[in-house]
Amino acid sequence: MQPTPKTVSDHCLIDAPLPYTLVPKVERDAAQAEGREVHDDGNKADSDALRDQIGEHNARWRAVCEPRE
Repeated sequence: MQPTPKTVSDHCLIDAPLPYTLVPKVERDAAQAEGREVHDDGNKADSDALRDQIGEHNARWRAVCEPRE
């Protein structure tokens, strides 16, 4: 017996996983090697808290909107 197909609302048509921006790995590695905070000159990267929120949003979106295999 095949599983019942998942039915979703229009939400999946208007929402999507969100991207986020990290400080470049070379800068993160340099900061760790020097024992200092990572510099984000120009505030281009997303904060840890925002990345956590984006990750939660993306996980919920995938649970509802991605087809099951």
